[in-house]
Amino acid sequence: LNIIQTNFELGPFANQLGTNGWIESEWFGVFKPVSNQWLYHTRLGWIYFSPVDSKSFWFWMESHGWLWTKEGLWPFMWSHASNGWLYLIGNQGMTFYNYERQIWESSVE
Repeated sequence: LNIIQTNFELGPFANQLGTNGWIESEWFGVFKPVSNQWLYHTRLGWIYFSPVDSKSFWFWMESHGWLWTKEGLWPFMWSHASNGWLYLIGNQGMTFYNYERQIWESSVE
């Protein structure tokens, strides 16, 4: 079953669609575009994806709202909600360092 919409904007991941619709990005990880700009990321869970250009994008997560990043900057993200930088720690789970608040934050999606 292929439910990817042809109008899904992949921004920096254009032309990287892999097996069964999954994309394996060397820098952003493994994810699958689903529909209407929603994608499932194996680490972040469900996110709404909004590319800015061919190099950067905003994405929305229920736990953190709107975040912006790009290749070369990831795993740093600009948080619209906190008006500051977040850093995604390690290779598993969702623990962020919030530079604005100077605290560690854990999220469960």
